[in-house]
Amino acid sequence: LEEIAMEVKTVFLSSGVQEYHYIPALNDDPAWLDALTRVALDHLGGWIAPPGQEHHPDLEGKMTLKRALSLGAPR
Repeated sequence: LEEIAMEVKTVFLSSGVQEYHYIPALNDDPAWLDALTRVALDHLGGWIAPPGQEHHPDLEGKMTLKRALSLGAPR
């Protein structure tokens, strides 16, 4: 995207535009990625263990099944 922005800037400026501002993508910022991770984990409702917590496949499987059934999944 940055290369495209540089090419577009040249085209814009050569056509008489006075100012051109490139806005970088949000997904390039660590703060954005951290926030997105927090939102995702908050809304996963315990379906997966958060980063840094030990995984227990048997327990996670039972929790996932229990959650799915509570949301109306057929048995």
